[in-house]
Amino acid sequence: MDDAAFSALGIKHGLAYPFGLLTPGTIYSHACMAETRGPLIDALRKTELDDIDRWRLDLMERGLARLGDRWDFADNVTIAHAFAQLAAPKRVLEIGVRRGFCTAAVAAGAPDAEIHLIDMWMANYSGVANPGPDLIRQQLDACGHRGPLHIHSGDSHAVLPELFGAQPNLTFDLILVDGDHTAAGAALDLAQTAPRLAAGGLLVFDDLVHPGYPHLLSLWRQFLEKIGSHARSFEYLDHGRGVGLALRVSH
Repeated sequence: MDDAAFSALGIKHGLAYPFGLLTPGTIYSHACMAETRGPLIDALRKTELDDIDRWRLDLMERGLARLGDRWDFADNVTIAHAFAQLAAPKRVLEIGVRRGFCTAAVAAGAPDAEIHLIDMWMANYSGVANPGPDLIRQQLDACGHRGPLHIHSGDSHAVLPELFGAQPNLTFDLILVDGDHTAAGAALDLAQTAPRLAAGGLLVFDDLVHPGYPHLLSLWRQFLEKIGSHARSFEYLDHGRGVGLALRVSH
């Protein structure tokens, strides 16, 4: 019996528990396990790293070596990889790709996933190189990705309506939002993608406590209020730039 049928049986019995077995806490806990971090580090070492991603990977390795499972650090990369391992998402959407560090982490956990990527490939984005789709394909190949890949070049606010207009029933099991960081832009990305999150799917919102974007945490919490009981949420704010999770628990 699949999760949908099992959930429907519970509702029939008057036990309207959340869809599926996963919880945001389970995803976070799995992300922190040494047996999860180690293979992730090994996979990402196979990709072409710039100074920023190399430092992020070194941080992950140092934390694992010194603190093991006790290290509670999480970011969009570790959370996305953990969910990919636990849920084997069939279809993934990522807004804001840059060099594909997080994309590669997803592929390492779910190599057969169909991946949709949206980015404007802006040169010198945030003062660093942003090579474009050819590098992304290389990064995914390095991590063993076997599934379909769709690269959408352009502004997510224009690409998403076009994509959903062409495929009105398109949904995703994992959505990563890390694109436009203005208040209006980030809110629009969340509003456009949330209805496309499948039951049991996870939406990950990055940079909750980024010092350059102090509005993102309150914006994220306003978003959670709007979706209400349709999702269970989790925030990690203790180290780094913070990350938020919203797991859809109803049809």
